[in-house]
Amino acid sequence: MHIEKVKKIIKIYIKNMDNPYPIKFEKRKNEQYLTISCIIKDTEEKCIEKIQNTLWEELNNKFGDVKFAKDREELNEETDKSLIIYKYQPDRIHFSLLVITTKSIPQYSQFEDISKLLKEEQSFKEIQSLLTKIIQEEISLNKEFPKTGQIKRIYFPQKIEGSIALNIFIDNFKVLKNLEGKIKERLSKYSLEGEIKLKMYEEKYFAINLIRFISKEKDNCFKDSSIYKKIEKINKILEERLINVSFEARPTISDPYLSNKKPFLDE
Repeated sequence: MHIEKVKKIIKIYIKNMDNPYPIKFEKRKNEQYLTISCIIKDTEEKCIEKIQNTLWEELNNKFGDVKFAKDREELNEETDKSLIIYKYQPDRIHFSLLVITTKSIPQYSQFEDISKLLKEEQSFKEIQSLLTKIIQEEISLNKEFPKTGQIKRIYFPQKIEGSIALNIFIDNFKVLKNLEGKIKERLSKYSLEGEIKLKMYEEKYFAINLIRFISKEKDNCFKDSSIYKKIEKINKILEERLINVSFEARPTISDPYLSNKKPFLDE
């Protein structure tokens, strides 16, 4: 390739790196999920917490009319701000292993009441008991089921859409698919909304959301290049030094952000 053409390509690349990239704030979803969620146990060095805090500090005070919610209580309290940036609490950092049901609800303020009524239904009690038993037999006591994973990167798209998430890679896809099949079979007699499926991407990894971008009314968008550069920097570190973490699988009923009260059905 001609040297002048190479210089032109490099110049365009550098120019684009300085242009702000979009961050999409997604409209808050009025949904209720029944899942098997895996709560992440951070390393002794608090690697995940450090990454999350680094991203949070980079975002803080970079936006105008935005509420920064540092825990689930702040996320769910009344606010006149139309946009929210939500930081997951350490005990709620997780990935969804399996989605059992997805149900729309009229509005988020009704979530707790709807969940309370659901938990009183006999069919739900049976499903809850069955899921707890499956987790014990097929995950906790199953030596073939993976109990750890490797965090290799922050998902790095051309546009941040709704969240910043770590990708956790877990070996033994066959065992994961077997679990999916067994749950489908054992819950087949119940009328469930949505499809029972692994919440896995490219049959390789799951998403651990650290920060969410939420809009109360409609999708919205800001532009900021600094957070992309920070993600790129962190990913270069992760290329050389992966993070090994363990996790605990739990039956869960939750909102889209695992911010509701008492989401764990095994308590």
